[in-house]
Amino acid sequence: MSTDEMVAWLRAQLDADEMAGVAATKGPWYWQRGYPQRISNVQAIVIADTFTDPDGSAHDAEHIVRHSPAHELHDIEAKRRILDECVKWNRLADEANARIGSLSDAGITPKPLDLIDAAKLDGRAVSYRDAVAALAAGYRDRDGYRPEWGPL
Repeated sequence: MSTDEMVAWLRAQLDADEMAGVAATKGPWYWQRGYPQRISNVQAIVIADTFTDPDGSAHDAEHIVRHSPAHELHDIEAKRRILDECVKWNRLADEANARIGSLSDAGITPKPLDLIDAAKLDGRAVSYRDAVAALAAGYRDRDGYRPEWGPL
């Protein structure tokens, strides 16, 4: 699995979601019980058909409101922070392993603490890669997703 490819693909998904969220009506979004069921914001109203589908429409309305453009943009921001941390810890782990490799190539035995530090960095990098793989799995219905990325 290439972490760089997975991160780049996920960033592209987040960029597309951000464009949609920024272009959407800002709200505030809300819905009211009753007939007709309404999902409303300041500029637009979507009617949910409670007459033919009283249960489904109320659930649809609540779901749409809970995933408003503002919510989506906050979610994207949080996911980008995780991606940034993944890139950082992978870089630090790669650098530590390269230092150990350089020492070994020069015939110098790395210090035990250097080996321990590299192992800790590797562990953290793997944890972030796993977190990013879990985030990517949430987009598995989109083009370009690779099943080998996902933990699911």
